[in-house]
Amino acid sequence: MSNLQDQVTSNPTSFAQIGAIAALELPLDTVHAMRDEFLARRDLIVEQLSGIEGIKFCVPAGAFYLFIDASERLGSQSDQDFALELLEKHFVAVIPGSVFRAPGHLRLSYATSRKQIMKGTDRLKAIWS
Repeated sequence: MSNLQDQVTSNPTSFAQIGAIAALELPLDTVHAMRDEFLARRDLIVEQLSGIEGIKFCVPAGAFYLFIDASERLGSQSDQDFALELLEKHFVAVIPGSVFRAPGHLRLSYATSRKQIMKGTDRLKAIWS
């Protein structure tokens, strides 16, 4: 309980506070440009994943990642083992959903360049077909 309490009620570190101040002081046009870019990245990954038969997901409304339901593709393999296989054999980095209490799912981040998103989704297309 002490560890939980530390994480839930303690204050952010000083460097995180300085970073938050810097973010709050950004010009609004910079913030809007960043928002628009992340929206474009989200739309790109959604478009790319929508073209892969057997991948199911909900379009994210915030953040910069989405979960795909990979349960049909896993067979008897765990999502953790599959995530490791994707990384080691196909050079695609994902987070197993079981870490988030969503076994059978994979979390994909789109907090990267559009080029990297295309590269990753192209590799997933090759794996899923």
